[in-house]
Amino acid sequence: MLEKINPDTLLRLKKWGYLACWMLFLPMVPFSALVGREQGTQNLWAWMILAVFFILVPVVDYLVGKDPVNPDEEKQVPELSQDKSYRALPLLLAVAWLGLLFYAGHVFVSNDYSSAGMLGWIMSIGLLGGMIAINLGHELIHKDPKVENWMGGLLLSSVTYGGFKVEHVRGHHVHVSTPDDASSSRYNQSLYDFLPKAFVRNFKNAWKLEKLYLERKGKNNISIHNELIWWYGISFLFAVAFGVLWGWQGVLFFVGQSFFAALALEIVNYIEHYGLHRRQLQTGR
Repeated sequence: MLEKINPDTLLRLKKWGYLACWMLFLPMVPFSALVGREQGTQNLWAWMILAVFFILVPVVDYLVGKDPVNPDEEKQVPELSQDKSYRALPLLLAVAWLGLLFYAGHVFVSNDYSSAGMLGWIMSIGLLGGMIAINLGHELIHKDPKVENWMGGLLLSSVTYGGFKVEHVRGHHVHVSTPDDASSSRYNQSLYDFLPKAFVRNFKNAWKLEKLYLERKGKNNISIHNELIWWYGISFLFAVAFGVLWGWQGVLFFVGQSFFAALALEIVNYIEHYGLHRRQLQTGR
């Protein structure tokens, strides 16, 4: 389907398609909340976002087909790098996510959900958190400017996964597809064996890597210089804010959506790295 479109035109469409995609998907949160409340079917509509992403999106993806175009490294990539909209759009989406998260917390306590409805809403927002807070946060923590880098940390903190900022860059990228990488699944390893190990090892590795980093800098591990203390501290403040606004249900929502956002990430990690293995040479590389 996409092969018939002029490559230059397709690149322009992809640029604005990113924004259009989120302008389409983000309104699903208030739409599903308000329609469900008006019709008295809020427990069913709480699952709508999951249905869209696991049923509708795969169908559309299949119909559209593979993307045949990548920008030319010598000519188009330098031009795209100078385009300020590529810096502005991710930051705009990051702010939108933070506002949406608090709105979703309000819906959780005000829409009179049953237990099933609560679970559906938490999983739906958690899925969005995995796609926006973690996916977008992942892109931003690879950026050098402090605004982007810190915004990436803030996004990860909004789903209580701040350790990813340290472990992913200093751990995963160095040890990917080796036994030392907590995010690489082994051949014949089940998803259910991988997930708890990934959660625990990534958390522990992040603190270990930050400690080694600070020691090389001649700084104390337990100090204001430890960025993990800041990111997890911000997550704690998020939880406090949700508790102040909506009591124990607010805290339950924040913790629940954080769990499912992290779960979405690690399931993707399992699929992406399954069975891959890098051999270590005698040189140590």
